[in-house]
Amino acid sequence: MLTLEYWVKTWLPLIFQKLDIFDDLAYLADYKNLTTFQMGVQDRLSVFLPKNKKVIVFGGANILKEQVIELKEQLKTVPSSKTPLFIAADGSYSYLFESGLIPEFLFTDLDGGLEMVLNALNSGTTIFVLIHSDNLSLVESFIPLISLNQFRKNIYWCTQGIPHFGFINTLGFTDGDRAACFAIQNQISTLLLGFELQGEVGIYSTQSKILSEQYLDKKRIKLSIARDILSELNLTKKLFTVADKFAPGIEISLPNFLKLEN
Repeated sequence: MLTLEYWVKTWLPLIFQKLDIFDDLAYLADYKNLTTFQMGVQDRLSVFLPKNKKVIVFGGANILKEQVIELKEQLKTVPSSKTPLFIAADGSYSYLFESGLIPEFLFTDLDGGLEMVLNALNSGTTIFVLIHSDNLSLVESFIPLISLNQFRKNIYWCTQGIPHFGFINTLGFTDGDRAACFAIQNQISTLLLGFELQGEVGIYSTQSKILSEQYLDKKRIKLSIARDILSELNLTKKLFTVADKFAPGIEISLPNFLKLEN
């Protein structure tokens, strides 16, 4: 099981080395005014997820559309009380929204588009926004767009390092594995849909990006990191996948996951 201490001391330095980046997180002090209401939330992250609910985490791989179509068909036979909670990883939210599925949670670093994040806020989705050294300009553009009410009720600010100043660390690196860590750390049975960590970079995770070869190469490295993190989460026996070729987890059909008791 991943722990915050193990993540900060072991995983994060290895990831920074693999990506050849340096991030001392000093800039978090400049945003501590965002997190004053979050003090203590790090120690009670379990309050967000009911223990009797399963979770589906959606990634932005090309297979997302096909799997969502199947999910919508299967949900027709599932009582509303048994419907899983939905967590979107960044750009997958746009397709889910268009399909009529409104996720309860969105994990993002804002590079899926600010308009998408605002749509999520207006739909009542709770947002976990990661601040890191590469998205500070997006954070600066985002802050003036949100009202104080939305700010306090629906947005939680996250870091990948030690959660100083009230920041939250749900563990994980990419939006997809951060969302999975959030659920698995709370002992929630979690299915991954829209994940394809060894194939092409997904269209739903790149739709707001300029797709240079340099960007795609870095994205592939991040996907391999996500797979490594999810492989460790799989040791909990709470992570599920429709096929191991797409993402780590216990292989299960979608209908059988929906019947599963958490």
